[in-house]
Amino acid sequence: FIRTSKAGTRLEMHRLVHLATRNWLRSIDSLYRWQSYSLGVLKCRFPLADTTRRSEWRAAIPHALHALDSTPNELNTDDRAYLMHMIGACYVHDGRYKEAEGVFLESGEILRRLFGATDCLTLKNQSLLAHAYQAMGQFEKSIKILENVLEEHERARGLENRDAMDVMAKLASSYRLSGNLQSAEELCSSVVRYYLKTLGPESHSTLNAIYSLTLIYYTQG
Repeated sequence: FIRTSKAGTRLEMHRLVHLATRNWLRSIDSLYRWQSYSLGVLKCRFPLADTTRRSEWRAAIPHALHALDSTPNELNTDDRAYLMHMIGACYVHDGRYKEAEGVFLESGEILRRLFGATDCLTLKNQSLLAHAYQAMGQFEKSIKILENVLEEHERARGLENRDAMDVMAKLASSYRLSGNLQSAEELCSSVVRYYLKTLGPESHSTLNAIYSLTLIYYTQG
């Protein structure tokens, strides 16, 4: 009833064994404690949302979702929010933008309540939500969120930093796609200058920003 996966990297448990274990833990009044522990372990061990680890997080997502669905919402809220955020980031990498929207909206609300609007993870969460909206063609939603995120960055840490510039690059892209080419050019030019100064001309981010600026000029004719 408990066996290793074909790859030998995970343990697989029959759902009846899982149910019996859950009922036993409830009978000895330990279910809540072990649910809390499991969320903490999942948060620490969940793979990074990196395309090179796609097979790992694709395998981890169903287990994480099951843990989230089967535990009370008030349990370990910071672990829940982080885990949902990571699942959303994986969904974005996989092009599952509608599913990403749902987990980002829920986790973003928790993060704002726990850590505030200017917290780094809160802002990253909102930036990824805006990316999902942009990918779905909902440019006005994307722009509204990114403008707010940029304001929070400016209020908390100023704009002369990598995180703020990354948001500015995404906002420039949303402006371009929505037809606001003047605003897109202004922001993208600032991003290119900053990346050239701090990352150098051969950086992947610098080259992407230059390409985006080229697209803006091309669209302007």
